[in-house]
Amino acid sequence: MPSKCRLRRLLPSSARALLRWLAMPRWNAAAALVRHRAADTVLSGPFTGMHLSLTLVSNRNLLGYLLGTQEIELHDAVRRVIARGYPRIINVGAADGYYAIGFLRQARR
Repeated sequence: MPSKCRLRRLLPSSARALLRWLAMPRWNAAAALVRHRAADTVLSGPFTGMHLSLTLVSNRNLLGYLLGTQEIELHDAVRRVIARGYPRIINVGAADGYYAIGFLRQARR
C-alpha cells in the first residue's frame, strides 16, 4: 500500500493546499491574519521594513519572518555584522534568501 505522502502527491496542488489548511487551521488562520496585517513586510528585528515575496516553501517560516522573530537568538550578531559595514557578506546555505536579502538591503543604507 502506498504511503500517505505518495498518495498526497497524486492530488492536484489545489487539493494539497486545502489539506494543508485543514491539517493546521489555527496556524493557517493566524498566518493569514499576520500576512494580511503586515502586508508581506517584516515588522521587527534587524530587517524591519523588508518586503518579502514568499514561496509555498517559505511559508514554513512565515510567521517568524514577518514578525521578525525568525532565529531571534541571532539578532544581536546580525546587528553587529550590519554595523561593521562589511563590503561583502557570504551567505552559505541560503534557503529562502531572508538573510541574503536582509543583509543586502541593510548594506545599501
